[in-house]
Amino acid sequence: MRALVHNWEPQALLLDTTLDSESGYVFLRNLRMDADLTGKLLVAMSNVWPADPVHSLKEAGFDAHFRRPCSTWRIVKLVEAFFSTPSSTMR
Repeated sequence: MRALVHNWEPQALLLDTTLDSESGYVFLRNLRMDADLTGKLLVAMSNVWPADPVHSLKEAGFDAHFRRPCSTWRIVKLVEAFFSTPSSTMR
């Protein structure tokens, strides 16, 4: 997956946290270290509360967070807002 991100260079990634939460978000932390993600949007899609506390997701390197299920329009609004800001960062 990391090789795919390096080669494809997406502008935004929506990642299901169940794929990485057991490891403490090692994949995302390594991705942040390995790749130039400046100006990229990394969105966590997680289960219901209390699984995946938002502060843990922010510490791991996610820029934004949605709980599943999530309306598609909310994701579209987030992407539009992120890429319309001058610095392209929402931290």
